[in-house]
Amino acid sequence: MSEKPEALRLADELDWSAKFKAAKELRRLYADNKRLREALKLALNSHGRMLMSDPPQDPWKVNRVDEVIRELLQEPPR
Repeated sequence: MSEKPEALRLADELDWSAKFKAAKELRRLYADNKRLREALKLALNSHGRMLMSDPPQDPWKVNRVDEVIRELLQEPPR
């Protein structure tokens, strides 16, 4: 069994079938999905917590979670 994610494995198979455009789109979607998952982890780890700094700080603001989410919600260039 392969360690490679299914979307990337399928993209590799499509490359061999000369369906370059579909393979490229699958890779783009996989990369977008990875970035979205990272943003969700950041939001989850920042929500409802305080950093023990002096003065205490809200990790949601320190980690710029709102900015990250807004950036990811922008329509990607095609």
